[in-house]
Amino acid sequence: MVDDFLFEKESYEINGACFEVYNNLGGDFKEVMINKALVQELRARGLSVENQKRISIFYKGKR
Repeated sequence: MVDDFLFEKESYEINGACFEVYNNLGGDFKEVMINKALVQELRARGLSVENQKRISIFYKGKR
């Protein structure tokens, strides 16, 4: 474990949710189906999820 790791518990839960979805569905589904399953799994683990939230992305100072 890392001493100064931010959001350690949340990161562990997110990784666990990703593995759970992959172990149950495999890699044969479209992204939209994986997304729905992952949102369901994250919420089942008590995490708050904003699905497909729009954010601004900047690369080298440009949007």
